[in-house]
Amino acid sequence: MNIGILKEIQNGEKRIALLPEAAGALVAAGASVTMEKGAGLGAGVADTAFVRAGVEVRPSAAAVLRTADLVIKVKGPTPAEFDGFAPGKALFCFLVARNRPELVDFLLRRRMTALAFEAVQTDDGRFPLLEPMSTIAGRRAVSIGRELLGRIDLRRIVVLGGGTAGTAAAREAAARGAVVVDLFEIDTNRLQRLRTLLPPEVALHPVPSPRLADIVIAADLVIDTATVPAHSRVHLIDRATVGRMQPGRVIVDVSATVGGAVETIHRLTSHDDPVFTVGGILHYAVPNIPGLAAADASRALSQALLPYVRTLATEGIPKALERCADLRRALVCKDGALMDRSVSGPRQ
Repeated sequence: MNIGILKEIQNGEKRIALLPEAAGALVAAGASVTMEKGAGLGAGVADTAFVRAGVEVRPSAAAVLRTADLVIKVKGPTPAEFDGFAPGKALFCFLVARNRPELVDFLLRRRMTALAFEAVQTDDGRFPLLEPMSTIAGRRAVSIGRELLGRIDLRRIVVLGGGTAGTAAAREAAARGAVVVDLFEIDTNRLQRLRTLLPPEVALHPVPSPRLADIVIAADLVIDTATVPAHSRVHLIDRATVGRMQPGRVIVDVSATVGGAVETIHRLTSHDDPVFTVGGILHYAVPNIPGLAAADASRALSQALLPYVRTLATEGIPKALERCADLRRALVCKDGALMDRSVSGPRQ
């Protein structure tokens, strides 16, 4: 199998999905690996390191796509990249297909097989490719909030959601000296587990909670990691609550690509233009926060990804899907047929 690694073109995205060590392991397993020139530079890895690992570096994405059977990226292709994919290719990346109908249309029209990093799930319910990125995003959300607050002392932080990102954010906030950290979580079983995992500075609250609005209003920084459906009419933080927050306070939405938890997060932002203001409250809604820590994020992603790519490369995609339940759960479409019914198919 020929595995192709593409350079990311989305704003501020400097990660690479496979580092030289992982690429070398694939070559040792019998795969051919080609990479677009400069794909690792954003993560601090020169092309020469890949060449030493047995990777063929090619001058453009088109040159990689001509021979790649399986294309590995960090982020799903943008419309500007669609034309480079010949029919029948396989793609493995962070797709977030539920919110990108144009991407789903493209995958089905080109009769592609696509697997989503974020949907790879183990038998015990873990998401091994998403978790390291969520941890980095949760930690960075605290630093982002501190920078945006400027001279305002970061005394009270609210975290929505007690998953991987929320737990990381709460730990980081407590370690950074926040006087009070309030974490809200809807899953009562998870809430009980968090009592043994988080420091005593973190106050835990169920959702729904009559105290949520008042605690948010008093906060300096709100970090949303919750996953409320984008078109839900019910928001954890509504527009009226945001309107009662003190001017200059900050909301960082780690789950911005899902949307819905914070009513006033009405659009995504970018690393070049990361913030918009609603009622004097700064809203940060950059969808690829781990891109700010490209080297660490690439290392964590590459290590977690290697076993799955090696399985695909050595077994072939049909047999790998048959034998590996983790990968089957990540299958969005196969040979142009939609396999994930939670994803919308082509528009009529």
